[in-house]
Amino acid sequence: MNTEPTPVITRFIEAMNAQDGAAFVTLFTPAAIVHDEGHTHQGHPEIQAWIEKAWSSYSPKVELRDVLTAGPSTVFAGEVSGSFDGSPIVLKHHLTIADDLITELQIAP
Repeated sequence: MNTEPTPVITRFIEAMNAQDGAAFVTLFTPAAIVHDEGHTHQGHPEIQAWIEKAWSSYSPKVELRDVLTAGPSTVFAGEVSGSFDGSPIVLKHHLTIADDLITELQIAP
């Protein structure tokens, strides 16, 4: 088990906070799946549309609070702040990573 952020997690947070869609989507495999707010988004076009909508709606910023990596699975807790009710909130980001790319991401409280 590793409690330090992997390079993928570091790049994820950097791209998220910079609102860099091109950098963000390249962190995912072409067929990656994202589960967030009861919706599923699959593939680069859907993931890019999802994150751009989140940025325009909420202006989220993520600050890493905790991380645990075991094999291909990583869970990190991020304090997410932005223009939404209840901000800031700590959300768990469950990632499956293969070959330094995210294959699946699930975000939940």
